[in-house]
Amino acid sequence: VVEAILAHPSVMSTVDAVLVNYYPHGEGIPVEQAIAAIRTWYPQVAAVAGSKPVMVSETGWPSCGDRIGEAIPSPDNAAFYLLHFISWARVHQVPYFYFEAFDERWRTAYEGPQGACWGIWDEDGNLKHGMESAQVGYPTRPARSPAR
Repeated sequence: VVEAILAHPSVMSTVDAVLVNYYPHGEGIPVEQAIAAIRTWYPQVAAVAGSKPVMVSETGWPSCGDRIGEAIPSPDNAAFYLLHFISWARVHQVPYFYFEAFDERWRTAYEGPQGACWGIWDEDGNLKHGMESAQVGYPTRPARSPAR
């Protein structure tokens, strides 16, 4: 997506905002290099966008599944990516949607084994190992339903 945006900057005149999905695992980028990669492409896209807002519309790292290149899914790597991505986004005031809140088993049919492992919480609503480091100042267990 980034390459297409940079190759066709004239599209910016037709949009109100730029939303970029970024899945470094799917690109085979090692977790230790994932934020360095976003530090490279985000300013390039922002420059082409001009005054239009640029947000990360989806990003995440799976806690299980298949290795792709040097990208290894694991609970530790998922927590590492979450903490470092959120830290980067806060410092640079970049709006984002983190993918995703809960694990969903049905995704394996479409995405392979890692499809079930994108959540910050497991299917039962338990915060996954290591994810608490990015939750400082936030509740560590989501509410199941609104209080009445």
